[in-house]
Amino acid sequence: MNTLGEKIRDLRKSMGFTQEELGKKLNLRKSTISQYENNKNTPDIEILKKMASIFSVSLDELLNYSSTNNYAIPPSESTFWGNLTPEVLKLLEKISSLSEESKKDLEEYIKLLKLRDDTESTRDESSLTLEEHA
Repeated sequence: MNTLGEKIRDLRKSMGFTQEELGKKLNLRKSTISQYENNKNTPDIEILKKMASIFSVSLDELLNYSSTNNYAIPPSESTFWGNLTPEVLKLLEKISSLSEESKKDLEEYIKLLKLRDDTESTRDESSLTLEEHA
């Protein structure tokens, strides 16, 4: 797994920036960028947000929480997250804004919907089996 410093270095180089050029974009000294890349210092959240914008990546990707590369999320999970539709992502965004109590209620409701779907699926399969034997 890559460290944050390695990720910053990789992204900086992929954009063709020197440490000095990236430092200027962030209003930081070259030595500060070097400290970040060598894991001697960690950027604060505002600097991380600016870096993500400069590198055209999400903050999650910059912090190694998601990516198609082999950073933090196992391939099976990154494949799942990479296949989410825009509609599902919008739903997730709405869910994240709910209170904890509402999230628990929603989870219970989802269980009920899943139970209903499973019951209907079983009923449909039973109907097909009966029709085949008729």
